Amino acid sequence: MSSQKLDLSTVSSCSSSSGTYAFVVDMDNCRLRRYPSVSLKKSKGRKLRLARVACVVSVISLLIAVSVSVWVLLVSLTNWPSSLAETDRTLCLPCEYVTYDPSDRSWLKNALEVRRDHNGSVTCCATTKAQYLTLLQLSFRSREKKEQEHTGLGSGQRQQWSGPNETHLSHVTPGLRFYDNSLYVVTPGVYYVYAQFLFDVDLEGGPHVVSGYVYRDSVVLPPISGILLKARHTRLGGDRDFHVSHVGGLFQLQAGDQLYVRTSNTTLVSNDERGSFFGLFRIGD
Repeated sequence: MSSQKLDLSTVSSCSSSSGTYAFVVDMDNCRLRRYPSVSLKKSKGRKLRLARVACVVSVISLLIAVSVSVWVLLVSLTNWPSSLAETDRTLCLPCEYVTYDPSDRSWLKNALEVRRDHNGSVTCCATTKAQYLTLLQLSFRSREKKEQEHTGLGSGQRQQWSGPNETHLSHVTPGLRFYDNSLYVVTPGVYYVYAQFLFDVDLEGGPHVVSGYVYRDSVVLPPISGILLKARHTRLGGDRDFHVSHVGGLFQLQAGDQLYVRTSNTTLVSNDERGSFFGLFRIGD
């Protein structure tokens, strides 16, 4: 029997819940044939489901692998200082890599072991878990500060003060060190910390809110870092507004603590040394 072509004029279409399909006349076998065939559709559906399952399994496997890696890393970091201490190993770095002020490293003696070799090189060493954490944190902050100085970024709204030999903007007493608009604690103890802001608001419209904050960064006890004191003034409108806010309080400070001032807008704080100043003094152990 010779083969004959399908007569497309005899095609009729139907629809079902699984989609639309058509019946065509198969002249070779003298029967109706559904197009697309059921077996073809089932094959495609099975492949699609398998692809989806494979994708889900891959994502879950990746998440599990990442979680396990993070967990192993955290356990390693937690046990690393202890394991070194147990084996009596010491980690040392040049002190210039871990101190903010290269001209004064006296406060480091209370946090780390400072050693000097016969060549005059000074190294800061850690032998305990607390010292390891302090050394790593100091190294990270020192590198971050150098990068900020190189790029000019990170200064934000930190208040700029003049040194103690130039004006009275920063009042430095024994046991403290002034460097780069910050006061560093050399001798630990109880200190009275104070700051005064002379807000000079001369902006159109209103209201305007200006704020001043005294911050502490602690390398010995990082969790206590944050805002020590804050002042806020609201200018409702009208003419140029002068307002003085004075804040102060007693705080237990550790060797190496860094104190500095930030304001919401440095241009709204007067540079008059009698109106704006910042300082602290030690009153006991």
